Amino acid sequence: MIKEIEIQIASDKDTGLLLSLIGELAEVEGLSDKSTVTEDDLRRLLFEPGSVSEAMFVYLEGEVVAYFIFCPKIDTYSGKNAIYLDHLYVLPAYRRKGIGGAIMAHLGRVALERGAALIELFAVESNRDALEFYSSVGGKQKDIVKVIRFEEEALKELAREHA
Repeated sequence: MIKEIEIQIASDKDTGLLLSLIGELAEVEGLSDKSTVTEDDLRRLLFEPGSVSEAMFVYLEGEVVAYFIFCPKIDTYSGKNAIYLDHLYVLPAYRRKGIGGAIMAHLGRVALERGAALIELFAVESNRDALEFYSSVGGKQKDIVKVIRFEEEALKELAREHA
């Protein structure tokens, strides 16, 4: 178990490193062909004034060994705030050493401090390691919904058809 980790907020100077790690996660999840994000996109999404998303790095002995990105969401049924965990990635050499658990504990504290009732995330079905990890730290799979996504072309069509 690794105990000497440090979690720090990423800054706009970190976009190159974030982009590289996002690419690694996309490769693990078999989504490299879908990953089109750029450094400029990351700066806009994470670091421009008004951004509600947060990116964090996990350091061990001064080296980045993981990152995670999250943002607020709401849970209308409970009437409470929630946190959406968009990404969590631990470098392969540092897995199964307690880093993921430390990240989730940190995020749990953040959620409670902000009055959030839950943390929600999506995990790619083929990423068995991620599914097993989230289960091991108390996450429950909820197969009660199907993800419906309106991507860019569908958005354009909607805008034209239902104007």
